[in-house]
Amino acid sequence: MRRQSGLTLLELIVALVVIGVLLSLAAPAWWGMVERNRITTQVNEFITAATLARSEATRRGNDVLLCASRTATQPRECDGEDWTDGWIVKEDGADEPIRVWDAPAGQPDMEVTDGDTTVSFQRNGRADGRLRIIYRGSDAGGQQVDVFCREIVINSSGRARVNAEWTGESPC
Repeated sequence: MRRQSGLTLLELIVALVVIGVLLSLAAPAWWGMVERNRITTQVNEFITAATLARSEATRRGNDVLLCASRTATQPRECDGEDWTDGWIVKEDGADEPIRVWDAPAGQPDMEVTDGDTTVSFQRNGRADGRLRIIYRGSDAGGQQVDVFCREIVINSSGRARVNAEWTGESPC
């Protein structure tokens, strides 16, 4: 008698059902990780811009601006109405920006709760003006989820920091 090798149809269906159940359990956790990484990347890009503006102000001995900028304008100017279109670091009075950041991918929910569209860093590293931005992420269905919320604060000393957890009332 010859021995047959392979899977029966029933064994194949059971294996596919088990794989489907495991994937349906892992998908929400996967989406959460992707969204947290996206928000973290966008927040880190903004912190990088603030740190660059502050260090360039002290290095150059002149005011350096961190400002909202429209993506479509060329050359890039401090003409943005909000930070979702992108931002630039530019020496005050200079024609060319030091560095340009285009609009963040994924259309983040950025809310300016304190400040304006420009922060000027002075040659001593202090900031002329404050800025508070809240980034909110969304779940797989596009609904805002507070667990993905991050707050960026630039205070008058020029220090930029990120708040991921709050004591007291949460801005998220």
